[in-house]
Amino acid sequence: MHRSLGTEGKVKFAEGVELDVEKSRDIGWGNDLIRYTTEFINMLKEISIDLTEYCILNAIVLTYPGNYHYTYNIFTCNIL
Repeated sequence: MHRSLGTEGKVKFAEGVELDVEKSRDIGWGNDLIRYTTEFINMLKEISIDLTEYCILNAIVLTYPGNYHYTYNIFTCNIL
């Protein structure tokens, strides 16, 4: 997702591999997955997250994947 911050309306998977909404639908992504992915990218753009912060956020999510009692507020960067 961090690679996609420099693109508009696309998800960038690797150098030269970008998918817009139509291509995403063509490969079988559902509308919900497309919408949630683009919303998440837009939230990351809003808070101007850098690569280090993004990696820390990933580590938190991967460390506690099933702990629904933890809530991460992305806008204040606090674990509630």
